[in-house]
Amino acid sequence: MGKGGELHNASSPSTKPPSLPDSVSLALASSSRHLTAIHGVVYDITDFLDEHPGGRQILSLASGRDATFMFDSYHIRTDLVRKVLAKLPVVAGVAPADLEGHAEWDTATKSAVDLALVKPPSQSELYQKLQKRVRDEILKPRQEKNPKLASGRGGLAFDMACVFVAWAACTAAFVLHPTWYTGMAAGWAAAWVGTGIQHTANHGGVGKGFINALLGFGDDIACGGSSLVWRYHHMVSHHVYCNDDVHDMDVFSTTPIFRLDTQQPKLWYHRFQWLYMWAAYSTLWASIQYSDWEAFFKRAVPGVRMHGLTYREQAVFLLGKAVHLALNAALPIYLHGARAWLPAFAAYTLTGSLLLSWFFMVSHNLVPLKPENFGGLSKRDWAAWQIATSATWGGSWASFFTGGLNMQIEHHLFPGLAHNLYPQVSRIVKEECANYKIKYYGYSNLFGITLDLVRCMSFLGTAPDAKPTSKVE
Repeated sequence: MGKGGELHNASSPSTKPPSLPDSVSLALASSSRHLTAIHGVVYDITDFLDEHPGGRQILSLASGRDATFMFDSYHIRTDLVRKVLAKLPVVAGVAPADLEGHAEWDTATKSAVDLALVKPPSQSELYQKLQKRVRDEILKPRQEKNPKLASGRGGLAFDMACVFVAWAACTAAFVLHPTWYTGMAAGWAAAWVGTGIQHTANHGGVGKGFINALLGFGDDIACGGSSLVWRYHHMVSHHVYCNDDVHDMDVFSTTPIFRLDTQQPKLWYHRFQWLYMWAAYSTLWASIQYSDWEAFFKRAVPGVRMHGLTYREQAVFLLGKAVHLALNAALPIYLHGARAWLPAFAAYTLTGSLLLSWFFMVSHNLVPLKPENFGGLSKRDWAAWQIATSATWGGSWASFFTGGLNMQIEHHLFPGLAHNLYPQVSRIVKEECANYKIKYYGYSNLFGITLDLVRCMSFLGTAPDAKPTSKVE
């Protein structure tokens, strides 16, 4: 059993996925049906979208593309997933390459991939060991206490209630009494929603589909972004191809403002990026307004087309923008006037933007985490690559206040887990890193890792252009 059909061939004859006639298959490929490829097999997932436990909004990310890497890394209980996959109709006569062939935006920037990103997680011995240990040592004891938590999702009611109460109180203070300090408090609370609620929810880690979608909408209401756009750029691009200069949108989309890889062009002002990055981070709210609307009209983010986009999701996008501006702009202006509102709103957007950017940037932009600076198994294995391109800082308290964003190694290996499990996962990952002789980059606090972020940005701003890393066509 190789890459092309590992899960499909594992099915018994009685559970073999039903194939569709070639005539139907060709019609599906050119219609509005949702097709995806998993381990070399093309499936029709249209009728399963609303039945998907994580929610339609998550499964739709797989529409129109090969979703093998996302499939492997989001489903930790592989035995159950294989049974579900076996029931989906197989589309005969359509190959995974045919799906990508209709996706000009997808293929335009993906002419080469790093060696570690060729084989999916299910073909990584390291990942299989990590998965098994998480199932046996974390999920099984959790299931014994509460069967509803067997999947590794949920169990976050207290954590998210704390975030919601903080956001509601700070936003009320901002709306009723707009000042620079209530604006800063509202910005901090909005950032906490971004890390502590919407991030986990849009990854499917909160619970059932509707709950994930509802809480994921916190990105739209509190942060002013778009949960729709975020899912495509963060989950389809960044999580699969972390720190790859061609595939990871987080690396190439900031060019030419930042130089985040030595294979990117070096401009004269990049030598100062370690200084001006803090001011640039504070403009995140403004920049995502432009990028969100661009993605909405183009039906794509750089490198990834939104093949699964529906009219309902477009309506939710518009609703989110309207509610966010009504709550944070129209209402306080109506109550107090623009002169009183504007300084508070500036404090709100600048503070929230700085915190969100800082927490997302700090764990992937360290000199040792750049692909040209590591080798061995990390260059050949997807799980080892995720470990090598990420760093973790702090412990359980930091995880509570950042929604697990501080534990990026654990999050990149198991993005669909509830974030309060990451401190437990960390112990397992550290032990397996020692067994496989892989460097685990862990910091005791935010201060230490931030110093290395500054050093990295300084280095990248002056380092000579690197030779292309080992890749395959």
